[in-house]
Amino acid sequence: MRVVQVSSSASISAPPQAVYSLISDYRSGHPRMLPRCYFPRLEVERGGSGAGTIIRFEVRLFGTTRRIRAEISEPKPGEELVETDLATGARTSFIVASRAGGRESEVTIKTEWEANGLRGWLERMMAPSLLRRIYAEQLVQLEAAFAHCPLKPYSFLLPRDAFWRESNMMKIPNTILAEQLGTEKLGARLWRLPPFSANTWHRHAEQDELYFVLEGTGRIRVAGESLTVPKYGAVLVRPPYLRQVFNDTEEEVLWLIFGAPRHEAGADRSTIYPEDPQQLPAELHDRRWPPK
Repeated sequence: MRVVQVSSSASISAPPQAVYSLISDYRSGHPRMLPRCYFPRLEVERGGSGAGTIIRFEVRLFGTTRRIRAEISEPKPGEELVETDLATGARTSFIVASRAGGRESEVTIKTEWEANGLRGWLERMMAPSLLRRIYAEQLVQLEAAFAHCPLKPYSFLLPRDAFWRESNMMKIPNTILAEQLGTEKLGARLWRLPPFSANTWHRHAEQDELYFVLEGTGRIRVAGESLTVPKYGAVLVRPPYLRQVFNDTEEEVLWLIFGAPRHEAGADRSTIYPEDPQQLPAELHDRRWPPK
């Protein structure tokens, strides 16, 4: 058995607690340190922060795309986090050490895997140099996440640069505009609802949410009442009422949905989803969504 180990380290200009918090947050923090050219897709299957989280992601190496499912563990909470590939057992560790009296951190990314046979020989010859380059880019992006530089007057996102993904629960294509444009105060996404689909039945404790139809005819139910929203029409939904956008037509519908404040203090899953979040409205009683 041949075990290959590859690692890379760098100093990060931020306290270890803040760095570890970002690395362990797989919903909004960890994606900020992933170079898109190597990691085009990351989804959270279970959890989202620290031990017990299960993720699915794609990684591009040597012209091919691998799909990986991994579970997160924390051998040393606050200091070491490990992603374990559930198919191969390969382990990638993120180790955070305090430096400069706690004002800075040293972060090490390390991967270990078994490389046997001819394929293993090729991996031992080719993979280490590429992985070190990827880890170096990850560490640069991690440093950039904590860079204290003046904000520009504006942020600009071209359509071709927007990162689209399916939502975890209802598999609705969406792109998180707020995250890509760099704001913590306002939540904003584009949601493209396929024919005969629905997003989650949910609510917010503090956030006012504005729903705006860009394409198609929008449908939304609020506190049990179904509304029809024409193109360029808008609906404001206040907390704490349950709401759900759905599409009972044969055409796609594009929604712009934004709300503030983006982060709600103390909001947990039971607050956001007091009822079954995957339940469908009466208009879709004879349909099945999300697709199996």
